[in-house]
Amino acid sequence: MADLGPLLWEAATIMVTGMVVVFLFLSILIYLVQLLAKVAPKDAPPAPVATKPHRPP
Repeated sequence: MADLGPLLWEAATIMVTGMVVVFLFLSILIYLVQLLAKVAPKDAPPAPVATKPHRPP
């Protein structure tokens, strides 16, 4: 039976590398979303709704 040490070490290295990549991607994504929220204009107030003039009966 083959020695499992190198296989476990390689698996752990790949796992940690993947976790670091995902962490960095999510950190950059959060930073960019926060930056966009500051740069993008706020919602414009709703336009007034035109109503028909009320005629007395």
